[in-house]
Amino acid sequence: MNKRQLMKEFNKIWDCYTGHDMFTDYLLCDMDTLLKEYVSSNSGVMGKKEVENVKTVKNMTPHDIVVLNANDEVTNIFKSEGVVRVKTQRETVGEINGVPISKTTLGELDFVPEEIDGTCYIVSAFVKTLFPERKDFLVVGETKRNEQGQVVGCYGLSL
Repeated sequence: MNKRQLMKEFNKIWDCYTGHDMFTDYLLCDMDTLLKEYVSSNSGVMGKKEVENVKTVKNMTPHDIVVLNANDEVTNIFKSEGVVRVKTQRETVGEINGVPISKTTLGELDFVPEEIDGTCYIVSAFVKTLFPERKDFLVVGETKRNEQGQVVGCYGLSL
């Protein structure tokens, strides 16, 4: 299955899974549940030996990734080095009580880094879902939030 087919298939699954606008749900739903349902095999997961061989981690999200230890002290900051994004198209499909309702479909990818031995890329959970075969894609692990509910850091990275 090529990337375009994968994105179309994911969009169908997303629509069936939620019945809502994809990006509203992206912000509200439990992405771990969606990842488990969509990615049924571990073919895109590194083993212990592969993890030990990683020398470089590049952050491909639009914001810095702050890694904390168990005492909530900053141990590492991965600065943004670019962004892997999926273009989307919105189509208004109706209105409910004066509120526009739209449907979002996936389009082309703006940028996907090449696989390089010894290098991993931090990407969004959404991008990781689109590329289950990419062993070099990582996402943030458990997050720490402040009193306003904003993410201030994470306690590691996840395969």
